[in-house]
Amino acid sequence: MRKRILLILLVILLSAQISLAAMMERITITGCVKDHAGIPLENVRVRVKHSDVSALTNHDGIYSFKYVPWKFNVIFYKKGYSKIEKPFNFILNKNAPVKDVILRKKNQFTPAAPREKTENITGMHFVYIPPGTFMMGSSENEFGRNDDETLHSVTLSNGFFMQTTEVTQKQWNAVMGSDSEFPDACFFKDCGGNCPAENVSWKDALEFIRRLNQREQTAGYRLPTEAEWEYACRSGNNQVYSFGNRREDIGNNAWFFHNSDGQTHPTAQKKPNAFGLYDMHGNVAEWCQDAKYEYTSSPATDPLGNDIPAYRVARGGSWKNYRTGIRSAYRYYVSPGSRSNHIGFRLVRQQDTGAEPSTEW
Repeated sequence: MRKRILLILLVILLSAQISLAAMMERITITGCVKDHAGIPLENVRVRVKHSDVSALTNHDGIYSFKYVPWKFNVIFYKKGYSKIEKPFNFILNKNAPVKDVILRKKNQFTPAAPREKTENITGMHFVYIPPGTFMMGSSENEFGRNDDETLHSVTLSNGFFMQTTEVTQKQWNAVMGSDSEFPDACFFKDCGGNCPAENVSWKDALEFIRRLNQREQTAGYRLPTEAEWEYACRSGNNQVYSFGNRREDIGNNAWFFHNSDGQTHPTAQKKPNAFGLYDMHGNVAEWCQDAKYEYTSSPATDPLGNDIPAYRVARGGSWKNYRTGIRSAYRYYVSPGSRSNHIGFRLVRQQDTGAEPSTEW
């Protein structure tokens, strides 16, 4: 009996040694690094974290190094691009395929103080947002990322003015009056006139814009496109939020689930972003002009989604969202006729073109 036990232990020990030896045998790991447009990147530094193993990509963007088949993180970085860190796991399958790595270019501009501010007859304040190019969407390793946030380059060819806050209850009432067509607008009425107007649908927002344009005899007011909204929100920042990545900073910059007490709050109480815009994260989500559409990885110029007109996009998250739902890249789809106490809007103002803004849905 004792001999049988010893024999079993010996077999187990030998098996463990064989497995360990196989595990320690280095395998060749290869992959490709590309930019947002799918173009291979040369001379990207590839380094296994906490080791001296590293490599450079060749002119085809290919890297290759040898390492033990185990769990480890690899860091990819190149001057002018945002550094990323990706987990690799070869424990179960040392022949597991390695996906392409996408590096996104750092923004080409750094926003300074807003160059111009304006105010209209209802007391709305606007700041000028300059034209530029930015990376729209989120990187594959961003926490809370959804599949509809494919990272891609977007160029906005024209500057525009954006309202510094969400449309407030006071501003809503100044334009809409006591119109019985909108009896439920502003669910949180006790919050006060400086709190954001909410419980208004996308179509309600367009009616507000129509009346405001009529009052000021202009065609310049409209909702922002989704691309304009994210560009203005990021204000030159490629991180999770316009104020960075640290969750500890959310409370100073946004009203969200953990500090809102289940309701909206007066606008402009939190810190503004680099463009001087308040509440781009939280308080109320904000309607955009676009219908829901799928991103691609191809670069785009002045995009406007219209693929599925049954749904419109709201951005920024609200008082009821957790931190993943107030990210700069987070997208929310709603029927254009729906009203909710966590959705409002802010306006964009462009120079008159003589044409009426689109109200199709």
